[in-house]
Amino acid sequence: ACIQTDDGKSLCVARLNSKDRENIESIIKTIFDDHAGYRYGSVDIILTRQGPVVLEVNDQPYFGSESLFTRSLHENGISWKEFLDHQIKLALSEK
Repeated sequence: ACIQTDDGKSLCVARLNSKDRENIESIIKTIFDDHAGYRYGSVDIILTRQGPVVLEVNDQPYFGSESLFTRSLHENGISWKEFLDHQIKLALSEK
């Protein structure tokens, strides 16, 4: 599936088989587990013949209404309000 980025470019998202999906999910979980201060973020990954390669970890992703992060929330059935409420509850539970 392809989406249009804010700067007018097309970004195509791969359809992953279960093995690749599990591998990528494990990598992302490890990144966020190793950086306990991260509550949310985005990880840019490319899938090569040798496996996934992490390009960048964004601990403060762009939140514009058409951002990839915001689109990802929407595509997973999470409203902006639900996301913010969850983040506030997490922050308050750490005090």
